[in-house]
Amino acid sequence: MDIVRSLPPSLDAAIFFVTHFIPGQKSEVPRLLNYLGGCPARQGEEGAPIQAGQIYVAPPDQHLLIAEGHIHLSRGPKERLNRPSINVTFRSAAMTYKERVIGVLLSGMLDDGAAGVCEIANRRGITIVQDPYEAKYSSMPLNALRDAPVEYRLRSYEIGPKLSELVAQGIRQTAFTGESFRQRLHLH
Repeated sequence: MDIVRSLPPSLDAAIFFVTHFIPGQKSEVPRLLNYLGGCPARQGEEGAPIQAGQIYVAPPDQHLLIAEGHIHLSRGPKERLNRPSINVTFRSAAMTYKERVIGVLLSGMLDDGAAGVCEIANRRGITIVQDPYEAKYSSMPLNALRDAPVEYRLRSYEIGPKLSELVAQGIRQTAFTGESFRQRLHLH
């Protein structure tokens, strides 16, 4: 909630939100995120175009994959007992947008996310992990910190401002001089 509240509605990037639900359970996450303000949220839909300033929420029991300029949904095999799996989303984002990706891993159990954080780092993206000592469930952040190259370990109230700063700076200034984030993602 701290992160979403601090994001400006004009954020020049898209946000993808993955959380686990019981299959068949309706997700109220988009409604909750919209209530908090900031960027508008909606459930991801097959083939939906990616738009800056939008939060896309993975539907229950479907992987959310990021392709060039649009979203795919999949009922492919569970990964680490999860569908949706943040590893699947992180991996697809890293393979598609490489160094233009910022991966943020928050509270959760077991080690979902650590492999995806590694993939983002391997493709020169930026990795952020919630400080495990403030996380309700510290396993996912701790495993990522142990197993993956993490650039930022932040408290939840620091993550939104850091995302805004990184997007405003063009993620990696050396790689993206003179273009907006929207231009780099081919989102016009």
